[in-house]
Amino acid sequence: MFRPEFRRLLSGLLVGVVVLWLGGCATAPQEPAPTAAKKGALPPAAQAAFERARWSVEAGREQEAIDLFRQMTVKWPDLALGHLNLGLQELKAGNTDAALAALERAVQLTPDDAVAWNHLGVALRRKGRFHKALDAYRQALKRRPDYANAWLNLGILQDIYLQDLPQALEAYQRYQKLTGEENGEVKKWIVDLQRRIAAEQKRKAG
Repeated sequence: MFRPEFRRLLSGLLVGVVVLWLGGCATAPQEPAPTAAKKGALPPAAQAAFERARWSVEAGREQEAIDLFRQMTVKWPDLALGHLNLGLQELKAGNTDAALAALERAVQLTPDDAVAWNHLGVALRRKGRFHKALDAYRQALKRRPDYANAWLNLGILQDIYLQDLPQALEAYQRYQKLTGEENGEVKKWIVDLQRRIAAEQKRKAG
């Protein structure tokens, strides 16, 4: 059986990967609706290219979708939506370096996009750049304080990688409060952290 911290690590690998559409989103659990271009906001050719890429994702043709989103970023380099979706698909495929480059460009183009910052944090964490990931999650939460999955990603980072247990506990509790439900797995993590924090405080007092 996995130790609690390893279960959190495994869960964290799956947190926050979403696919964004112009008219909505297909989400990981409890992912808030992103800030995205509205229907008709793109040039017609870009709209058509986006739809082709979207259809590829829906059909499960992941590499084709990556190729189409990459083509969008070449043809419309200042269109953040292409870079963001390319980054998300690269993350899903495990191509961390490519995802990181795309998501860094996305936040340059749309610095107020909490979704882009959150997923940039995921890519940075996978690269071992933990303090940069911390900053990215904080940037996401600065722009959207009610972004539940960003709180969960932040908690996993602080718990497993940075060993900041009080901050991790607060992040998990914020996630639970925002989702409006008692997530059974996260509830176990909270209990485990409370136990570990109490044990550390007792050790220091003794």
